[in-house]
Amino acid sequence: MLKHRTINRQSPWLFKKADKMAANGIHRARKKGLPHDSRKTLRDECLRQMVQTRGRCPYLYKRYQINNGVGGGDFSPTLDKKVPSKGYVVGNIEVISSRANRIKSDADSLEVRAVAEAMELRGL
Repeated sequence: MLKHRTINRQSPWLFKKADKMAANGIHRARKKGLPHDSRKTLRDECLRQMVQTRGRCPYLYKRYQINNGVGGGDFSPTLDKKVPSKGYVVGNIEVISSRANRIKSDADSLEVRAVAEAMELRGL
């Protein structure tokens, strides 16, 4: 478990969000018959990653945002599987923003790179 002093002022929110991401990940894994670690293990890994990245998305470098409404915003933290078939296990999960997760969801690195280059050429 992380030491309390390593968590900043947002710690109640971080614990709650990490626990919710872990619980939802386990629910999705069970539904799809995928392997998963315990809720506590996943929660602690989510917390570790959010603290290690200083509350920022490791792909888009934007600070995670709290959305008190229904659903998450573009920069709310989400739990992503690096290799979908390996499930929600430590070593195969990462906490990234909802927007980064959507960008990654259906494209490989070559496709993302091609779109980025086309956008640059068009001045976007």
